[in-house]
Amino acid sequence: MKLRPAAPSCEPEPAALSPGEEASAGLAVVKIQKQGRRLIALLAGGQRDGLLPGTLLQTSRQGIPTALLKTTEVREHYTLAEVTEDGSKDSGLYFPEAPGLMVGDRAEPQELKISQSLRILPNRTLTYERLFIDPKNFPTTFELSAEGRKFLIEQAQILMDAHAPLLLVEGHTDPKGDSQSNQVESYQRAMTVRQVLIEELGLDPNRVVAIGLGETEPLDEPYLPGRAEEARRIILKVKSQPLPR
Repeated sequence: MKLRPAAPSCEPEPAALSPGEEASAGLAVVKIQKQGRRLIALLAGGQRDGLLPGTLLQTSRQGIPTALLKTTEVREHYTLAEVTEDGSKDSGLYFPEAPGLMVGDRAEPQELKISQSLRILPNRTLTYERLFIDPKNFPTTFELSAEGRKFLIEQAQILMDAHAPLLLVEGHTDPKGDSQSNQVESYQRAMTVRQVLIEELGLDPNRVVAIGLGETEPLDEPYLPGRAEEARRIILKVKSQPLPR
């Protein structure tokens, strides 16, 4: 059985797609052709459907993703698109004999799907100097200063509008000193911040997670003047999904 019928060329003849066929086909895949190592698909739809060169498309069959395409040539009534990913994990399960792109699959602009679910979640970076009592001279003292406590609450309240299910408190250090000690210090400072947020803002303890990352995520050019102070930091992040336990 021939799974990918193809004409001698992907360039359609003028009468290849009549207006009536286009209206019923929409963004159907009508031809597939190999060009060297590339796989090119011909779609029944073009400029009138809002497509532009470089548009990313997701194809599907019975609602199951089958391929990713990128448009290379867009005309009024048809589009040529290169297959950038052929097949998907789901299509391999549902269509094991033909998981890749086939004639009859339907294509939709990928950015439309992304825009429906994309959320830009805010974060705040706070240096130890702004939060804790003299962390440079007393690195084992994890008490917040009065000014630091007030600053922390102000910054955390900005994040509350995100209504995300999880608040992540990351502790970081500079690369100086013992790496294990840095990890412990960063975790203890993150725990202090976590406890203050729970007490002051009434947050659910199960939704506030403290993590000590120590020196594992250094800043770029960490040895430049002032970078050590910036590296010793707390980062508050709202997350759209809870961390796995």
